Amino acid sequence: AGSIRFLPEQLRQQVNRFLRENLSGPVIGTYQALLVGSRAEVFPEIQEQFKATGTMHLLAISGLHIGLLALMVGTIIRWLLKRSERLLLCTHVPTLALVATLPILLGYSFIAGMHTPVLRALIMTFALFTAFILRRQHSLFHLLAVAALLVLVCNPLTLFTASFQLSFSAVAALTLFLPTILPTPSYNEKPLSWLQNWLVCCWQRFILPAFLISFVASLGTLPFLLLHFHRFSLIGPVMNLLVEPFLCFWTLPWGLAALPCIFIAPQIATVLLNIGSWGIHASHFLIGLGAALPWASIWTITPTGAEIVSYGLLLFFWYLSTKMEKFQRATQGIVLINAVLLALHFSWGLFFTKQPVQPGESTVAYLDIGQGSSSLLRLADGSSVLIDGGGNRRSKGNIGEQVIGPYLWQQRIWRLDQAVITHPHSDHFNGMDFILAHFHPK
Repeated sequence: AGSIRFLPEQLRQQVNRFLRENLSGPVIGTYQALLVGSRAEVFPEIQEQFKATGTMHLLAISGLHIGLLALMVGTIIRWLLKRSERLLLCTHVPTLALVATLPILLGYSFIAGMHTPVLRALIMTFALFTAFILRRQHSLFHLLAVAALLVLVCNPLTLFTASFQLSFSAVAALTLFLPTILPTPSYNEKPLSWLQNWLVCCWQRFILPAFLISFVASLGTLPFLLLHFHRFSLIGPVMNLLVEPFLCFWTLPWGLAALPCIFIAPQIATVLLNIGSWGIHASHFLIGLGAALPWASIWTITPTGAEIVSYGLLLFFWYLSTKMEKFQRATQGIVLINAVLLALHFSWGLFFTKQPVQPGESTVAYLDIGQGSSSLLRLADGSSVLIDGGGNRRSKGNIGEQVIGPYLWQQRIWRLDQAVITHPHSDHFNGMDFILAHFHPK
């Protein structure tokens, strides 16, 4: 029983070991993220580029991975079953193929770590397959609700994690808004050349839908991105449109095809992984270009609970405006006005920087940065003064990005009036590079 319990982790480690021994450079970490859900060996600079371009979710195993695996495995099993005349006469082969695909999806999900996005995608896939097998009507929103309920039954505290909130808000936004905004293909009465027809077809069937999917998912996850990571990418929808074909529709299928070969035919697995690595190199090149653009990524303060709820209500009323044609203009006008008011409330601190915590009183906060004594002074006139960074050589990452910056954003501070470094020791100036770059002290 103990060996079976740890079998998924053993397989996971074996896959990681094979990737390290047969690949090189940044390809290893990206493949590990795509195939087994581990970002431990993704180069920090590459992770930062993915974050800056709004494509970090591509390195997380989610519904796209489970869907592609189900499509690949289901197609192969269905083709094999159709070779048998007896099965074709005695059973319903598509249903049998769906049933045979489920254990493989379950096993892969365990190898991938069974994180919240994986569990959500697995539950939705199981529910969808069950609806097909039982010939029942299915609804994506109902499947999403079932997945959320089962995830929360397993662990109610998952509700407060970034993974749960981002995963379910993205799928909910796509489920609600995508059917209403996807344009129906139009046909031109004038005869077009084959090239013009091809371009129109690509735009209507692939490019525009892919952009709208990325845009709607970004809208749905925006408040939770700001809540947990304090940043969003202005070029995210465009970068997703450019990077997804390489990572998700080239590298990922080749990687998934190579997974079983790792255990039975290592030489074939190496060939498949090397073919798939072309997509990784292309995606790294594109995100490098995107991350170098000015204003590619915007850092912001932490939204309040009221602002998050207000944002959700705006999306809800926008959805209602698409359903009620009679009151569409009035509803859209209300949504637009309230969106402007919400944006002004959120960015108020950019225009009125001197906001005391309590009028006429000064406060001081001592930040837990390990070694050092980073302190934030909020003076009676509303000025904010940061004294020192902190940490030591054993500190992982940038203490300014991981500790000091998030605290300042939680205090709704966009800009610092003063930043002080008392003396040039590492436990006093570590992290201050990030603070100076993002809080622009006067």
